[in-house]
Amino acid sequence: MYYYAGVRSTFGVLSLDFALAYVDYPGGSLFTGLGVPSTCTNRAFFLGSCNTSKADLSYWEPFIKGSLAVNDSLSLTGAVYYSPSWVNSGAPGTFASFGTKIALPSDFLPKKIGASLSVEVGHYWLGTTDSFYGVPAFPLGIKLPHYTTWNVGLSFTNSPFVLDFRYYDTNLSKSDCNVITGDRTAVFGGISAATPINPSGLISNWCRAASSSV
Repeated sequence: MYYYAGVRSTFGVLSLDFALAYVDYPGGSLFTGLGVPSTCTNRAFFLGSCNTSKADLSYWEPFIKGSLAVNDSLSLTGAVYYSPSWVNSGAPGTFASFGTKIALPSDFLPKKIGASLSVEVGHYWLGTTDSFYGVPAFPLGIKLPHYTTWNVGLSFTNSPFVLDFRYYDTNLSKSDCNVITGDRTAVFGGISAATPINPSGLISNWCRAASSSV
C-alpha cells in the first residue's frame, strides 16, 4: 500500500508536488536463504547462496513531482524520489523520471471522447545494502545494480472514466532482476547467470516486459 501526504504549488502552467510517502508491504516473512527450499535448486545452493528477504520491506521516501502544460495538446512531467533505505535493504535509492503527454486529434473519435499518447522514462540509482543481503564476495552488503525503466501508453477519456493501454519494460537482466527482487520463484539460469552479486545463478522473470489495460 502507498500512503503519502504533501502540498501542491501552482505557478501558472507549472505545478509542483512536494510529499512524503510510506510504501507499506504488510504480511512479510523472513527468508534467509539457508537450506535448500523448493525454489532454489541444489546446484544454485552450492554455488553460493539462495535468495534472501527481510520480513519487513516497508520504507519511507520523500518526492517531488512536476507538470508543465506547454500548450493545450502537450504537457511535460518529471519526478524525483529518494529513500535512505530502498525496500528496507539498507541501500539508498534515487529514482528520477521524465515524461510527456500528447493529446491526439479527436476528429476520428466519438463526441466527448478524448485520446492521448504518453511516454515516461525513469532511472534508478541504488547504493549498497546492509549485511543481511551480503554474499561470499561481499559479506557486508552488495552494490545493487542501477537500471532504467520506461513505459508508453494510449489513453481514452470520457469524464470521469479513463481507459489506458500501457506497455512497460526495463533494461534489467534476469540475473540482476533476481538480485533486485529476491524473487522466491526464481530458477537456476546456468553458470553464465552467476555473478559476484548473484552467486547462486538464479534468474527472475519479474522484470520482463509487460502490458496492462485499466
